[in-house]
Amino acid sequence: MGRKISAGEALGHRRMQAGAKDEVIAYLAASPQEAATRRRWYREWCAACCVKLERDDLARVAPARKPKERQLGLLGDATRDA
Repeated sequence: MGRKISAGEALGHRRMQAGAKDEVIAYLAASPQEAATRRRWYREWCAACCVKLERDDLARVAPARKPKERQLGLLGDATRDA
């Protein structure tokens, strides 16, 4: 089983500074990794660089899943009217 990669390994040492916030967000947003992994890396980066974690920035890194739409019971309605 694989190990978890830390934010420092994923982002590289050059990005592990508070001044690279916009670059880190852009890098993570473009990453092919799963959204949960990108959010974890961003949280780790914020903690390591003493940057306040903001929800707006976290949403830019990996938008939250859209809520599932509730399927209408169209077939159930059609049988009641008949």
